[in-house]
Amino acid sequence: MVAPAIDPDTNPLYYLDNFRYLVDFVAERYHSLFDDRESLFLRRFAQLPESAQALYVRLAERKGPYFRVDKLDYAEIPGLKASVAELSEHGFVIASGLDQVHIQLHVRNKVELFEIARSAQLSSGQMNRDQLVSLIIDSGVAVPLLEIIRLGYLDVLDRFYLLFFGNSSQKLNELVLHEIGVMRYEDYAIDSTNLFAQRTNVDDALCLNRISRLAKRLGAEIMRATRKPRQSTPVSERVYPLFLSELSTQLDTIIEILPGRPTAKFLSYQYDRLLLRLAGYCERLDKTGVACRLYQLALIPPSREKLARLYLRANDLEALTQLCIAMLADPKTEAEVSFAEKKLAKITANHATDSVVGPVGPMQRVLPEVRYGIKPGFSTVANNEVIKENISFNIDGQASIEAQVITWYGEQGKSAQFVENHLFTGLLGLTCWDIIFAPVPGAFFHPFQRGPADLYSGAFSSQRGLAFERRFEQLLAKGQLIKLITACFQQKYGRINPFVHWRRLELADYCRLAEAIDPVALVSVFHRMLNDPVHHCSGFPDLVVWHEDRFELVEVKGPGDRLQDHQRRWLAYFSHIGLPARVLYVADEDLVSRDSGFEPRSDSVSVDATI
Repeated sequence: MVAPAIDPDTNPLYYLDNFRYLVDFVAERYHSLFDDRESLFLRRFAQLPESAQALYVRLAERKGPYFRVDKLDYAEIPGLKASVAELSEHGFVIASGLDQVHIQLHVRNKVELFEIARSAQLSSGQMNRDQLVSLIIDSGVAVPLLEIIRLGYLDVLDRFYLLFFGNSSQKLNELVLHEIGVMRYEDYAIDSTNLFAQRTNVDDALCLNRISRLAKRLGAEIMRATRKPRQSTPVSERVYPLFLSELSTQLDTIIEILPGRPTAKFLSYQYDRLLLRLAGYCERLDKTGVACRLYQLALIPPSREKLARLYLRANDLEALTQLCIAMLADPKTEAEVSFAEKKLAKITANHATDSVVGPVGPMQRVLPEVRYGIKPGFSTVANNEVIKENISFNIDGQASIEAQVITWYGEQGKSAQFVENHLFTGLLGLTCWDIIFAPVPGAFFHPFQRGPADLYSGAFSSQRGLAFERRFEQLLAKGQLIKLITACFQQKYGRINPFVHWRRLELADYCRLAEAIDPVALVSVFHRMLNDPVHHCSGFPDLVVWHEDRFELVEVKGPGDRLQDHQRRWLAYFSHIGLPARVLYVADEDLVSRDSGFEPRSDSVSVDATI
């Protein structure tokens, strides 16, 4: 099935062709999962006049669900009133029961709302839209009725979009963006099997999406309400316990309607992400017990780290110890290894001190050895020293600290470029493009995916293991890395790849590093990234700094900023494999002059090819 061409000049109803393409794609692959209502939609829609079909799709792509008939104006759709009547007759729009005052006000703009208030001699002052609506409703003034319609079959549309895209974030405009070149998707083979095997999988996905939307809206309120107010915050804008109690009640309601874990694996991952989000909101509202329960239900990181911190806060060292033992016995990420080792070492040290003055307690009898075997593919490099350097200059508060450091390096006779998470991920995406988009079972289900569906499943690299190993062997040969990068960059430029960000770096930037880097070290970096794409494709240093043909990777930290754990692990790993890297701490020279204890220094270890 080929997607329709999009050219508004020659085909003004291109959006209708797109919708038909989407519906036909879904009907062909998922007809066995349809119920009577969805089958009825397909039959009735096919029988509508083309103008009515076009109007329905136009409305479906707009923000609704209510629309004013007097505001409908589409030059390419003749007989709009007749189309509205046709849609109403077959249930595609609902025209009755929409005279409630809140709906009538909802579709009016602010100028019209002011006119209603003025005609009723209501004092509206400088009110915002919500305040105006409340004022008019509370006054009981009669509001002139407009002809309004509400879009029908919204539930069917949600289901069809989900069946086509596999998620609720992409909509019909993806087809338009692809055709006009804004978002160009890779050409790949679509799997013969379907993402959704049963109707219950679709029901579960729709349920999770609805709850996620509710949680997101409520979470925004919770984050605002629990943010510590500044001293300058007006009293009228401060949050009071009653409002926090209302938010807590709403959060409880969302948690109560949370379904059981879906059976489909990809939905289980979404379920876990929702659990983590809800647990985080519980922590913000001091609902520690509920947060613990949700973290215990979640199966993905960092659920166990979050749970361990709650145990530590409650001083439940028994539970903390057992959880850390479990994390080390079967770690899901390198972060869990590092976290658990540190916590157990601290517990061991504390209880070793306590044992001098007291009898042996139950905690001391169960304390394990700190080091455990690591799951194949994970490594801990915590003992590798991170190179640190302190500098100072007059910091401009209006410019980014990274940009100022780039200027500072220029004054030292070196060139620096901001690359952060784009350099190594881009190199991986360019050198392994064909492998990433290979026709692996369970990878591609529709033509508009940004990457394979199993990218973050934990099985991405294992399912392509042999292909990756062969490619990495190829990269070790002299000149092959630059050859692969150049060919792929020129052939695929602009196409979506989850690892490549085209606007960040040029081909020359990739080639320069490829010329200078040890290919063995680069392959080691690739292995670590593929071992855990969820967590190991971020945390890279901010800058690549060049001095002639030698480079160094530099993480920049301004005043008050600290090194994050995943950044520390990458810096330690670079040290471990011999790549030059450091963290650069920048202080404001004006403040340094008042603090004689600060001296710019470089604490480094011996690393090959440092600048």
